[in-house]
Amino acid sequence: MMGRRANVCQLSSLSSVWLDCPELVVYDFACAALKTALCRIPLIALLVVWLVDRFHWLINHIFFSTAMNPDSRSYMKGVNTSSSEERNAQARKQQKFLRQLRQDNFISFSVYQQAVSNAIAL
Repeated sequence: MMGRRANVCQLSSLSSVWLDCPELVVYDFACAALKTALCRIPLIALLVVWLVDRFHWLINHIFFSTAMNPDSRSYMKGVNTSSSEERNAQARKQQKFLRQLRQDNFISFSVYQQAVSNAIAL
């Protein structure tokens, strides 16, 4: 139940900061996020295409609708849908350190890490 509650909080907070509604959301738990969004923020749920990333689709979501499979969309061919997982892998290595930070330091460190990752990607 805790995962579902966190999912609701994340969706509510995301919908409050989006200036423009995204056309597409790729999320490892998109099936549950869509169900939650339909209850909490139905307009966004209907306007957004919800897809599960390829890695999680192959492992956990093979019995769900193929509409959430990124390979069912021609425009997703060749798109790396697991890039967020790859970026989060770096944070997992620093998990013990990150847990000891105060919120303001955690946010500053996260912004720094994101900037470094973006610079490397460019």
